[in-house]
Amino acid sequence: MLLQPSLPGLDYLEQDETHASVLSFTAPPRASVLQSLDLILMGMVGAGLGIEALCLYFDLTRIQLCERLLALDLEMPADKPIRRFAGKNPWSVEDIRHLIRWWSDGIHVKSIAPSLARSENAIRAKARRIGLPRRDRRLLSYQDLPPLKPLPLDEPSSESLQSDILPETHSNLTLTPQTKRFGVEIWKKEHDDDALLLYFGQINNAMAAQYLNDKWGTHYSAAAVSSRWTRLGCKGRNRKAMAASFDPVTAEANFKASGFVKRQCHTLKRVFVERRGVYSYNCPEAQKRVEKITIRKPRETVDHYRRGSVSLPVLKFLERNSSL
Repeated sequence: MLLQPSLPGLDYLEQDETHASVLSFTAPPRASVLQSLDLILMGMVGAGLGIEALCLYFDLTRIQLCERLLALDLEMPADKPIRRFAGKNPWSVEDIRHLIRWWSDGIHVKSIAPSLARSENAIRAKARRIGLPRRDRRLLSYQDLPPLKPLPLDEPSSESLQSDILPETHSNLTLTPQTKRFGVEIWKKEHDDDALLLYFGQINNAMAAQYLNDKWGTHYSAAAVSSRWTRLGCKGRNRKAMAASFDPVTAEANFKASGFVKRQCHTLKRVFVERRGVYSYNCPEAQKRVEKITIRKPRETVDHYRRGSVSLPVLKFLERNSSL
């Protein structure tokens, strides 16, 4: 069990069977160099990681994390959002989880670096950044680790929209109350590929809504289709060259000639398009959500010369002129 402290100087760690299965990874067949994930948790808290980051890296709920911090008598971390993954080769949550596991298993950095497709210095810098403790070099080992699947950022996820619009195919779908919000039908992610194909087919939003409703049995309005196009990153279309009817072959050709590529949003788990050569981790809507969370509201200033909603000079004037 990884929570049992076996390193020198860790005998003071509290043994709590109720939390024994909380902080745990799949144990390798051999003994780990760092057999207590509590030690790693203490280092990551000391490095300044927030609650959201710790919950993601250890796959815990907020309640489970808080209970473990109280059991270890640690200060509560800051309740701040996780740092945004940016750059051409960002660290994903799965990358950091594998790094924590392999670091605790005593695997040498030279074996970890090829699997994560990074340099040895990048691995060491990330370990210091998240507060991973130092290891005894005499206990480290070299292993052939399987390469992890890289994030689809360097190359486009797909050069083709891969969607067929068949107007003659009708669906017998019946709407349930859960499919509407405030009387308006909720958009489904499964229809995003079709919406992208219709956008590059150079047809207007009303005609696109008709195609989607005929295929899926939905009740999308023209405004809903236009709003979804904006959320999927579709912009800059030449409205003077609109087509009178939809042609899937022409839509695919327009997509390849437009300079756009289709990617996968890692936050909202849906497709979006952006210019080739621009590597974004999130779609435009997810980026706006992150910006709203990170922007701090200005501190409200207190006006000492106001009483309620009327300023003090006005009150004095009204007292002198009671007839008003």
